[in-house]
Amino acid sequence: MNISDKVQDKLKKLSKQAKDTFDYAKMEIKIKAYGRECKKRYTRMGMLVYDSRKKGSSVNGEEIEHICKEIDKYKYRIKAIQKQIEEIKLSEEKEESDRNYTEDLAVDTSLPKKENGIKLLKFCPKCNTGNEPDTEECVKCGYRFQK
Repeated sequence: MNISDKVQDKLKKLSKQAKDTFDYAKMEIKIKAYGRECKKRYTRMGMLVYDSRKKGSSVNGEEIEHICKEIDKYKYRIKAIQKQIEEIKLSEEKEESDRNYTEDLAVDTSLPKKENGIKLLKFCPKCNTGNEPDTEECVKCGYRFQK
């Protein structure tokens, strides 16, 4: 992999990280906004109960039920966003783990062409395709082998 490929690969990774960070921040903002909406409804419900008690009348059950459904709606949205955040985090952890695993399995491409009469292949570390031992780049993805 030449320096240009390395730089391009690093820029792609940084771009993805920036996008993920931005998406994550947007989700956190939505969670806070939905939390504020829940709080407004809790306050409204409390005021209804208090006013009814003060007036000596019964609480309007339909209005309380409507407010409770709105609160449930916002809480559901919060949980859905939290689940998305968790999935993003798990995906990032898996990508990192896969990247580390691939790096740990880096194939020594300097093996002899034949061993015990069996032709050995040079496997591409990028796409895992078997190539002729003396090839300079992968036949599938074009990865340039180091000499």
